[in-house]
Amino acid sequence: MTLPKPPVRALNVIVIDPWVSTTPAQGHDRLAALVRSLTAANHKVTVIAARTRDEDNAFNLAVVRRALAPQMRRFGYPSGSATGFAYGLRMMLSLITQTKADVIVLRAPPFAGGLMLSCFAAFSGAPLLIDVPDLPGENQNRNIFERFAHGFLLRMLRWKTAHVFAGSPEIKSWFETQRFDPGLVSVLPFGCDTELFIPTRDIQTALFEKYPHLAKGPLCIYAGNIHRGRNIAELLEVAAAMLSIAPDYRFA
Repeated sequence: MTLPKPPVRALNVIVIDPWVSTTPAQGHDRLAALVRSLTAANHKVTVIAARTRDEDNAFNLAVVRRALAPQMRRFGYPSGSATGFAYGLRMMLSLITQTKADVIVLRAPPFAGGLMLSCFAAFSGAPLLIDVPDLPGENQNRNIFERFAHGFLLRMLRWKTAHVFAGSPEIKSWFETQRFDPGLVSVLPFGCDTELFIPTRDIQTALFEKYPHLAKGPLCIYAGNIHRGRNIAELLEVAAAMLSIAPDYRFA
């Protein structure tokens, strides 16, 4: 006799996404895909998003509240991050006005409102998940108070974070150096929209007309943010070594 499976309780998931909007033309949004899968399973999802997020239906059936200052993702090092007491306070007020959360998901470098969020997780009892696509920038000129606050924040995050989804092995290694339990940090790479990045013949022609040396052999292309979470130094070393090993290879 097969017993019926008990019904799965619908969860109230709060997602905090301070990044600016990712338009459909830029490819798949990993967090939007997660939100769509949760809403398809009849879970309630509320997204506390940047005030500038476009009406692009990226989150499908989720409730979107535009309450946060937008966090700009910029090209280069260090990666952008929105920090500060006022930012965290607005995040806290947005959470307090929501229905009690069963799960909280933060998509940002962990210092972007992380102190307020970890305090809220401790108060509410909701598990905290962090999706980290970029590492926070280092500040070598912190004063004594800032160093104390930084250390306190890391202790709070280690205490209250149930799991970290790292965008690369280097980001996972960074969390391990900050004494996070390695078993609680998973590498979840971005992936690639293969249909979006198949170039048309017109684009190939224009590219090789402008950069004819790229058409002389196999072409290796790096596409993505340039920061320490992507281990760009190793990529440059590989490209330099290929000059003597296989000089017909080109890198862009």
